[in-house]
Formats: sequence, C-alpha cells, structure tokens
Amino acid sequence: MRILIVDDEHHIMDGLVQLVDWRRLGVTDVDTAVNGLQALERYETCKPDLIVTDITMPLMDGLTFLERVRQTDPDTPAIILSGYDEFEYAKKALHLRVLYYVMKPIVLSEIEQMLYEVIQKMCREAKQKQYDEQFSRMVQNQLPVLREQFLYKIVSAGLKNSDISEEQLTFYELPQEISGGALLLTLGLYRTTERHNESERDWQLFKFSALNIVQESIASESGAEAAYPLQYMEDRLPILICGSGAEAARECARRLAGLLLDRIGRFLAVEANAGIGQWYGEPDKYCLSLKESADMLRLAEHEGYQLVLSAGEDHRTSWEAAEQQSELLNLLTEALARGDESAALQLWADIEHRLERSRSGLGHIQTAAIAMISHVVLGLSKLGTQLPEGDALQPLRVFQDIQAARANEEVLRIVKEYVRTKWLNPLGGESHAGAGDYTAVVKRKVEACYHQPLSFADIAGELHLSRNYLGYVFKRETGVSFIQYLTQYRIERSKDLLRTKRYMISEVAEKVGFADAAYFSRVFRGAVGMSPLEYVSELPSHPASTF
Repeated sequence: MRILIVDDEHHIMDGLVQLVDWRRLGVTDVDTAVNGLQALERYETCKPDLIVTDITMPLMDGLTFLERVRQTDPDTPAIILSGYDEFEYAKKALHLRVLYYVMKPIVLSEIEQMLYEVIQKMCREAKQKQYDEQFSRMVQNQLPVLREQFLYKIVSAGLKNSDISEEQLTFYELPQEISGGALLLTLGLYRTTERHNESERDWQLFKFSALNIVQESIASESGAEAAYPLQYMEDRLPILICGSGAEAARECARRLAGLLLDRIGRFLAVEANAGIGQWYGEPDKYCLSLKESADMLRLAEHEGYQLVLSAGEDHRTSWEAAEQQSELLNLLTEALARGDESAALQLWADIEHRLERSRSGLGHIQTAAIAMISHVVLGLSKLGTQLPEGDALQPLRVFQDIQAARANEEVLRIVKEYVRTKWLNPLGGESHAGAGDYTAVVKRKVEACYHQPLSFADIAGELHLSRNYLGYVFKRETGVSFIQYLTQYRIERSKDLLRTKRYMISEVAEKVGFADAAYFSRVFRGAVGMSPLEYVSELPSHPASTF
C-alpha cells in the first residue's frame, strides 16, 4: 500500500513519516509533498492508495489539490489535517468526500489509530471487490449453463408467468418474450447401423459437435435470436423458440430445422430428424409442445431421415395419426420374435386398449388394422422369425375379412382373434428368455461394472436385443430406467465407501464410475439430500463395517 502526505510544516511531515509504524499498518511506501502543486505531480507519478493533506499551503492549497484529484479519481480515500476550525473548510471537505477532518496539533496515537481504521476498511473493501469480481466472472462463465437449466426448468416443470420474474430474466440475459409464448423444436440424432460399432465416447463427441452446430447456426441465422438449445434428453436435443407470435415462431422453427439437418448431415454425416411442437402462449404449456415435438420424432424415424414434421399438420398415416402406435408395434414385434410371452401380452393389451378407444371412421380403422398387422409381420420377417407352416397366406385372408367388415367393432374382433390365435397363443408352453432374465443380466452387469463407463446399448447388443426393447422390459420389471438404476446403485456403493472414511470425495467418485467429482457431488445431493461431505460429517466417529 502507498500513502501520500502533503504538508508545508516539515516537523509535522517528518514526525508522521518517522514516528508512525507504517509497517504494522501495511504501508510499504510513503511519498511526501510540501504544497498542492507538488502533491499533484507526486499523485500522477505514484498513484497513492491514501492521501493525507494539510489545507493551507503555498502555490496550491490542499482543498484545491483534492478538487483536481477528484476530477479523475472519485475513490481514493483522503484525510485532512488543518489548523483552522472553519465551517467553510469542513463543508468543502465533506463535498470532496474526505474521510476525516483532523485538527492540529496532532496526537500521534490518535492519528495512528485513525490511519489503522482507514487502512483496514480499505483492505476489507478491496477484498470484497476482489470477491465480487471473481464471483461475477464465475457467474459470467457459467451463465450459459445456468440459463440452460433455468429454461429447462420452465419447460419441464411447467412454470407459470407468475413464477418467472423480470429480475430472473435480466440475470439470465433473456428477453421478456420468453414468458409470452413459445414452441419446442426437438432435434433427433440416430445411431444408425454403420455407427453401432463406434464407442460411446465417440457418439458423445458427435452429440457435442451437433450442439456446437446448433449454437453457431442460431447465432448466424437471422430471426433465430430467441432460440435456445436445452440439455440433451438421451439422443434428442430440444430447442426453445419464442417469438412475437405463433406464425413467426413456427416459421423460425421450420427454417432453423432445415438448416440444422443440412449442416449436421454435411459436416458430421449423422442421420437426424426434427420434430416441431405447437405454439403455446403460456409458459406452463411449453411442456405440451415438448411432448408434441418428441411425438413427431417418433413418427419420423419410421419414415426415414432428414425429415421435419410439425404437430398439427396432416402428414401421418391414419394409424399413426389416430394412435401413434409405431413404437409399441416395434416392441411387440421384438417380444414375439423372442418368445417373450409376458412382454408380448402386456404390449398387446396396451395396443388393444388404444384400438378400442379409437373414434376413427370405418375406412380409417380398417386401414389402421391392416397397417398394424403388416407392420408386425414384416418386422418378424426382418428379424428372421419363421411364420408357422401353412400361415404364409394367413395375413391376406385376415386382410380380406377386415375389408369385408361393416363396423368398427367387427374389425377389432377380427384383429384381436388373429393376434391372439396366430401370435400370442403359440408362445404358451415354450421356454424362452423373458423380461426377468434380461433384467437379471442387466443387474449383474451393473454390479460387476458400475465402477467404469457402462453403455446400455452395449448390454442390449450382448443380449442381441434392441435398446428400446431392453429398456422397455427393464423398466417394466424394475419401475425405473437403466440410467436411474445405475445411478442409484452407484450412489449406494459410494455411501459404503464414504462410511469407511478412508477416501477423498474425488477418489470415491472415481471408484463408483463418475469421472467428474463435482458432477458426482451434485448427483449425490440430489439422491441423498445432502452433499458427500455433509453425509460423512453426520456419520459416527468410528468407521462402519461395509463390504
């Protein structure tokens, strides 16, 4: 710290320089001047942290000197030493933001205490300023992530307008239009056959590159300023698009979707589709648009790639439009091919229930029924499942019966009889690996490999199952998804390790399969309700017996 003392009385100046314990006060340099003019030169040269000045001096008095300083520097603290107890001096000193007005003669102990208080206050303020600047930089660096989390919360939690304050929007650097209406565009990336042999790490890199393309495209695309990518949901990337109205937002979404599919296809050679949900005027309805955009993706993935489908537009087959059953039919096909009677029965019960609820006309329900049977028969054929001998022409016969039906109820009866007779009954009495067997394999894999990166797609591949089918049967058996089960298992093992009190948090994170200790701590807090450190602090003083 540097201090400048200005006084034309040499005995006062010398006394302050020599008798005050500057080292104890944290002052490293003491500069002096005998008048305001010389002080101004010293100030420009040494830039002091604190000024102590007399008032009455030749050439330039102390108040004039401070006036000149304050023209460019409003903050450097100043103390006045004066032999004159005049109101005008004191009033002017107050105007110049002087900290203390001290009357001569000076008592050394008093001036030293005063300097100590001033310097301590300056140190506290400097440290607080440093903390504020560090915090501001940290927040600025993390702002994109914080903004993404806030927007995801709006979409997923269904926040109302009253839950979103102007202060929040300002902090996250978001426009007011965010809460005035929006839609969701969801980008779906597909790990096609040629990419199945790539590692999970390579696939994650592709997803990261796709996100960069999205961000760069939004930044460069005119009219897409109010488009915000959220966090990946598996291989789907939702993008929130707000605008001054429904048509403007839809047009922006369609234009942006086309641009993204083109760039991702050209630069990454990754197959992709885009689904667009409908526009809603209230934030608590944005979750509906998110679901609609995901529904559009599910429809598109059975049609091909590089497609943009928008909710509310007539671009689906009658079966898809009425029931959106494609995913269930794929799962049913795989269950039949594997002889998984339990899964097949449950899936058919769901499909049957949806068929019964259909209010389509007779022509539509006939077309839907034929499309459903064709979908499964072709799917079974692709999977190498042989139809029973003599049944090769059976679908043609049932198609004729469906076309001859004169009521929806008759169509449903024909379909149910065919499915149960030709697909479900033959499963009875045969011994096949079922949902419980697959689930047991997954659980054993988690128990053996939870401490390392674990790919659900790889486990499905080892079982010769599709990831969707294995995910369906696993969740049906356990009530949770694979990633939820894996995370819960890892957290339980981490609690075992923490109870030993032998490992650092980073070591525990690594031992249970988390590459990043900070991420492990966030997941642990979400699962347990406290941080790993808090969990350890609440344990008994003696280590627990664990494994």
